[in-house]
Amino acid sequence: MRCRLCEAPTCYRWSLRLLGCHDVKYFECRSCGSLQTEAPYWLTKAYSIGGAGFDTGAVQRSINLALSMHAILDLIGFDKRLPCLDFGAGAGLYARMMRDRGYNYWASDPYNSIYFMDRFTDDRTRWSLISAFEVAEHMPNPRCNWAELFAKEPDLLFFTTDLYRGHGADWPYLSTETGQHVFFYTEQALMSLGSARGYHLAAVDAVRVFSRSVLPDLSSAEIWRRAMELFAEHQRDPFRHAVIDLESLKSAKSDT
Repeated sequence: MRCRLCEAPTCYRWSLRLLGCHDVKYFECRSCGSLQTEAPYWLTKAYSIGGAGFDTGAVQRSINLALSMHAILDLIGFDKRLPCLDFGAGAGLYARMMRDRGYNYWASDPYNSIYFMDRFTDDRTRWSLISAFEVAEHMPNPRCNWAELFAKEPDLLFFTTDLYRGHGADWPYLSTETGQHVFFYTEQALMSLGSARGYHLAAVDAVRVFSRSVLPDLSSAEIWRRAMELFAEHQRDPFRHAVIDLESLKSAKSDT
């Protein structure tokens, strides 16, 4: 089997039962070191269950990301008016909270209805910023899936995923009960992925980012200190941007 990211040969590691009924083989790439399942033929079933399922941390993760990303983008001087896409947005909670903070955020997800962002989806081809949190490990064909994201020419591409560091078959991130995690990257694989397209790879607090230029070093203490300051400012008028969005939607409806 060839690696679905770098196309190098792989070696068999183990087999596990996914979704309680599919016996699936796992392989490690001999070149980039990534771990991956065999071609994931079971994904239709894996995504057929409605609701959050086993992802009990989804809401808290969205809150943490909105707080930290607001601080990070503020500290690097990102222009809120620039178009941002949350790819693999799930219910759209994170993207909605970023709009509530004044960012020009939109959302997309091939597997979800994007409940909180159903009126803010867009298929434009160019985005200044893309976020893809807890998405990379879901990619059935990461070579093509990443190429599609980079083709949107973002200056910044933020993402989260747990790195594979030679873990065994008992690694919880394999998520055998959901069957949705099918590819696991090494640091080397991500660095090669970015550099091949002219991007720098950096870790900023709990997230990683592919960026066209080198970002300033930001400590976690600095990020969270600014996050709490911005949160306090936001809470003084928390619905200001939500009301602006509502008026915009009403205006668009009346025009039609």
